[in-house]
Amino acid sequence: MELRLLGLVDSTKIKFGLENYYLKRYELYRKVNIFNETIYSFCMEWFPIHYSVHEEKDYNPEGTAVIEIDVNSGRFNSVIFVGGKSFVKGNTFTSLETTNLI
Repeated sequence: MELRLLGLVDSTKIKFGLENYYLKRYELYRKVNIFNETIYSFCMEWFPIHYSVHEEKDYNPEGTAVIEIDVNSGRFNSVIFVGGKSFVKGNTFTSLETTNLI
């Protein structure tokens, strides 16, 4: 994996408190916006560390963190915890107000 992507992985793990997770899968996506600019997104699937056996290829167990980040800006596009369950250490967000989440 390229150093720039490794940096995104490390910063994501720290920012979201993913000590109880391991990076299972990742993908790079490319799209062109309406201004004809190329946008690269890096999508990571973090599995809970206690879940080591992966039976189905496309199945994410409850608690899996799916995080997408814009490669150029470093901004997070989306953060989803499968089943609404999380095994992160500490609070990911200080409050759930819209302005704080953005």
